[in-house]
Amino acid sequence: MFRLRCIAAVAVFCCLCGCYGQSDVEELARAVTRFSKKQIQSWVQKDNWYYSLSPLSSHITISFLHYASVGDTRQRLGDALEVENITDPHEIYHDLLQELNSSSCLFVFNRMWTNPSFYMYPIFLNGMLSYFNAPSMNFIMGVDMQHWIDQWLYKLTNHTLEHLIRERDITLSTNQASVNVLMLNTTWSTPFLPKDTVEGNFTVEKNYIVVPAYFMRRLGFFQTKDLGFAKVVRFPLKNPRFSFYIVTSADMPKLEHTIAREDFDLSILFDNMTTSYMDLSLPRLNISVSVDLQDDLDYMNCSSIYHGNAQFFRMTDVGVWVGKTITVYSITVDESGLVVMSASSAITGYGMNDAESIPATNTPATNTPATNTPATNTPATNTPATNTPVAGSTTPMTYTTDSPFLYFVADDKYKMILFQGKVRKVHEHYPFV
Repeated sequence: MFRLRCIAAVAVFCCLCGCYGQSDVEELARAVTRFSKKQIQSWVQKDNWYYSLSPLSSHITISFLHYASVGDTRQRLGDALEVENITDPHEIYHDLLQELNSSSCLFVFNRMWTNPSFYMYPIFLNGMLSYFNAPSMNFIMGVDMQHWIDQWLYKLTNHTLEHLIRERDITLSTNQASVNVLMLNTTWSTPFLPKDTVEGNFTVEKNYIVVPAYFMRRLGFFQTKDLGFAKVVRFPLKNPRFSFYIVTSADMPKLEHTIAREDFDLSILFDNMTTSYMDLSLPRLNISVSVDLQDDLDYMNCSSIYHGNAQFFRMTDVGVWVGKTITVYSITVDESGLVVMSASSAITGYGMNDAESIPATNTPATNTPATNTPATNTPATNTPATNTPVAGSTTPMTYTTDSPFLYFVADDKYKMILFQGKVRKVHEHYPFV
């Protein structure tokens, strides 16, 4: 029996999964770790808020929270793993994507196993990236080393994967790939009205250059918190479990330095907020960026990162080669709602425990995916009530987010940050932290 071993992906993705029961829609496998050049740090709990240490530093943060449907969807996940015909799993997974890829639904697309399953990944990811206007990605064949995620999948699929490994004798030479996607697609609790969107200017950090931007405007009541050096505003989403937070400051370096401290209590930002009557303007966002982990892997003595013989020998008792490791982030904020996505891929493979045993050339043949138009993710149309202020209310406070700000997408139920970043410039494809 072939047995997966916990090796390189611990450094590449570091996902430690534990499950929480939820309603009849999804099951949360909870635990996220931070991967930086200097250290690998697990998420920590402080006053019931889970977050990564130094979350806003210049290092790369890879965050995964894994969701999957239960019930019938779980059964079909198992069915997809058991079929013999190469095309059948693709059709099954396409149906699953149609089901999961809906408004207000968090989902993860996890891999199928064995060589035939590989061909689905570039089709799926290229389709997702096309929808999000993100840079193209090329995937090559490899072996998934995410032992901890594997254990979670075993449980989710009633140990179907374990059975497959035992019966089909998957060997060290079997080529596989790993793709993980976290996506939140939801509408605002009270949508912004397109007719209220106005054109304005956004001031780019440090350069003090102004760039044109469209500001969504709404008059109403918002939860806010004034910290003196920073101001926090909460935007409730249609699914009451999740919220979008923005944090602004006249002294952004001080704000980032404060939040990055290991002893900083994240609840200071999000707990005990007050309600304020505001005339608020928020810029539309459409940002995508791809990040590879070459510097981080180099720091960990993993040489020849994009060749067939990248070495992890100093980290594990089994040789591992890495073909490509990349993460893509995307966030879109408009009048109807919020779409935010993180997609990551680790292409890895086994080798023996010495460099000489790895073939000189391990580059698999290029697989060009067939055209695959993703399902439309446009949130359902919501006709909001007119945002008329309450009679007798006080004069609203004007608040316009027209300079760099931090944002957080949080799971308020479990007190957990799902996505976090910094908007430096309102411009498509402009990198953000």
